[in-house]
Parts: sequence; C-alpha cells; structure tokens
Amino acid sequence: MPQVGTIPASTKNRVRLSRRIGALSRVSAGALRHVGISFTIIFTLALIEAAALNAAGPPVPPGDIRLDDKIESLKKAGVGPVIFPHRKHEKLYKCGDCHPKIFKDKHGENDITMKKNMDGQFCGSCHNALKAFALYNCKKCHTNVRAAR
Repeated sequence: MPQVGTIPASTKNRVRLSRRIGALSRVSAGALRHVGISFTIIFTLALIEAAALNAAGPPVPPGDIRLDDKIESLKKAGVGPVIFPHRKHEKLYKCGDCHPKIFKDKHGENDITMKKNMDGQFCGSCHNALKAFALYNCKKCHTNVRAAR
C-alpha cells in the first residue's frame, strides 16, 4: 500500500507514458519524413499509449493515495481502487492522530481490507458513522463501483 511521499506504480507508468507521448509530439514532420515514419503511425502509437494510461485507472490528485494492492479482491467485489484523499485529511487532523497508531508509515505495512475496516481498524476507526461517514456507501471511497445486481 502506498505511503505519503511514494508514487504508486500506476502513477509512475502514467508519467512514463506521458513523457513518451510528449517526446513523440516534439518530433518535427520533416524529421518524420526523413526517416520514413508517417504521422499516422506516430499518432496511432500515441493513441495506444493514451489508452494504456486510461486502463491504469483514474488519475490520483497530488497528495492523495491510490489503494489498489488487492486488485483481485476489488474485482471480485465489483469495485475499483480507493483514492484516499490524504490532503483533505491533512487539513482536518494532525499526523499523530493517524500515524503510527492507525496507519503505519512504511509502504506495504498496512494490510487494509474491508473486513478490517468494518471491524473498526484502519479507515473504520473513524468511518463508523460516529466520527465520520459510515463505510456502507461504496462510492464514497471506491472508484468504478458496479451497480448492484
């Protein structure tokens, strides 16, 4: 699980792909003709890379954290990753309110699951309808929530 100050792998891939697309856009048309590469091929490659960016999920605002380390479980539940609004929480609370008593600071040290949240651990230590909204509305936290069957 990502921690503050780390960049999730999906974000690193987005940045890498964005840089490639940017580099492709800086190649002049004359240079493209010179090496025999058509604009159509370059444009197609850019579209493919843009599609790969979208497949990685919604962008994470700066300072926020994508929680997507349990992707198989998320798929089974019919929900996407959580985009944790860390910046918003920083404005409301002190670091010591959550770290390290609720969340460990080290990447990968927090085994967050919905069961643990519902049992009052991790997010559930506040999001229990007493201090903050309850965890029963999936769309409040998860992206790509499928409609109930």
